[in-house]
Amino acid sequence: MHVAGELRERLALLRADLAAGAEDFRRAHGNLMEDYRREISSGIQETLQGLRDDLGRISGDNLLCRRLADSTADYVDWFQWALWDLPVFAVALRPERESFRRAVASCGMVYLSIRLLDDVVDRHFLYRGKRRTLLASLTDLPEGGRASALTHLAGVLLCLHGILQLTGFTGNGDGGALLGQEGSRRMLERVVASARRVLVGMILELSAPDSWDDASYERLVELKNVDYSRILYAALDPGDRSPLVPFLDRYYALAQVLNDVEDHPQDEQRGQPNLISLLRSRSTRAPGTARREDVWQEVEAIVGGKFLDLGAQADELPPLERGVARLKLFESLEAAFGLGLFQPAAQTVLESRPAGGESRPPGATAALSAASRVEEILESRGPGALEAVACGACGEAGGKELFRKQGFVVRRCPDCSHVYVSPRLASGLEPPLCGENENDAGLAPFFAAERLYAAVVCDLVSEHCEGRRWLHYGLGGGHLLREAIARGAQVYAADESPDALEALRPVLGRRLWRVGRPPGELPWGPHDAVLLQHTAELFRAPHDALERASRALRPGGLLYLAVPDVDSLQLRMLGRHWEAVSPVLRWHYFGRESLERVLTDCGFAVVEWIDHPPAPAALAAPWMQLFRRLGCPEAGELAVLARRTSRD
Repeated sequence: MHVAGELRERLALLRADLAAGAEDFRRAHGNLMEDYRREISSGIQETLQGLRDDLGRISGDNLLCRRLADSTADYVDWFQWALWDLPVFAVALRPERESFRRAVASCGMVYLSIRLLDDVVDRHFLYRGKRRTLLASLTDLPEGGRASALTHLAGVLLCLHGILQLTGFTGNGDGGALLGQEGSRRMLERVVASARRVLVGMILELSAPDSWDDASYERLVELKNVDYSRILYAALDPGDRSPLVPFLDRYYALAQVLNDVEDHPQDEQRGQPNLISLLRSRSTRAPGTARREDVWQEVEAIVGGKFLDLGAQADELPPLERGVARLKLFESLEAAFGLGLFQPAAQTVLESRPAGGESRPPGATAALSAASRVEEILESRGPGALEAVACGACGEAGGKELFRKQGFVVRRCPDCSHVYVSPRLASGLEPPLCGENENDAGLAPFFAAERLYAAVVCDLVSEHCEGRRWLHYGLGGGHLLREAIARGAQVYAADESPDALEALRPVLGRRLWRVGRPPGELPWGPHDAVLLQHTAELFRAPHDALERASRALRPGGLLYLAVPDVDSLQLRMLGRHWEAVSPVLRWHYFGRESLERVLTDCGFAVVEWIDHPPAPAALAAPWMQLFRRLGCPEAGELAVLARRTSRD
């Protein structure tokens, strides 16, 4: 059992209780929360305009200062949603509107300045898939080569601007204490002390991974997340007089644990401390105490216990504070379920063998790799290792030889222009797309382009899709999946690589499916959208891929499909030397004509062919910039949105 049945049942009861309490609180206080939220937006706008005016006046209206102020203000204005816990807390504390607006705007500048610094330290160019960071935006300036330095300076300016406002100084002689002299002093002391502690936490986060233990992790949570929240809370309660304070400290500590579950793959890549990495490290240091696959169960037990403890603590609060606590706790518990926590063990589908019951003869593919040549295959497997095939798009035989690679003939169909490999490996001899073959599969350019365009793709899918239940088949670099999650989609993932799926277990829980080669049916349907990321070309028959996608979709569901583009400049220039041409692994190369033919045959209607916008020069690799200057998309990718028609 993945989580003890008793714990899961208690969490289900807590979830139902919190849902009812949250609904009652919103019904009773929703209008007041919205009023406070409008005050925040008004205060942020006033403060950002003051920042622009001050930088212009001090710099003599220097062009770079004006651009930096405008870019910073634009990003901070978007990021004001990070302050929207405060209207909920304000319901219990009932601050006066004018002082609330000014205090939140001032503390908010300090709070958000640390976000800018953190983006530079961690090299964040995209914030949780929602939008480009200030660091990324500044790369577009003529001075973009110094984007990191400019972001650092913007963060310091924003922080100092907020601190000056806390003192009552505006530079125009029209300031004044926010809460009276003593209250403003306490607020200033609290904000500066907490900001200093957060910066110490950022330094600790860069410590060597082998220096981390339970005590240092708990200290980091206190410094990075709890103190970070205290910067904002000081705007409402600088003296910590509310009975909410002990609850909120524990609540924001729990929020960091949930962040760890969501961000584990990225944190592990950066070598930064994360609860899951810490638990895995502990298992490694003490063999026999816990298996690697048990770490997820331990995470669920830890998180579940924290939720139950906080639920009990919330029940002890006065009525109004209890409503605040239940609303916030409900939102966090829903987020935890969205990350795949606390799901029934019956949904565990990360198999040790290919899904769908398909299997290969023992040792049948052990000697094959993406680099295998025809003569090597024939020598080791005999003439039955190859099979001649007709065009996979229209079924016509007699395709004309386009070129050869590794001894395989790559042909173009004279009828529909589809490009395919014939003869090719016989059924059952397909090498797996995992382990060393992942590096040989020629997907690196597509992964690089995926990183830049994942947000564009997911925005388009969200625009045309009526639901949020998405299946992502073929994980690529993982960027598309993370963008989908950031947009609130309930994402399921299918891939052949067990390592790729295991890396996502902290994010998706049991919503993972390991497919074989050849792939089986897609699970968990019907879905509102299926994202086929460079997988259709791996099927022996492209129609099989799209028919399986159709069966996994509800009627009217949306398909996003990306494949190498046979009409791309990359293929015309590089021919068989193009990395995407891999005749052992990839048997089909589509153009618009042949892809639309197959889509129509399988019951899909094209909604939109996706043309990716040019990548920012500062973010694009040199080879990307070269192809864009030559007038074509960077990766040579053909991408389309299509809708499943109602016919069976």
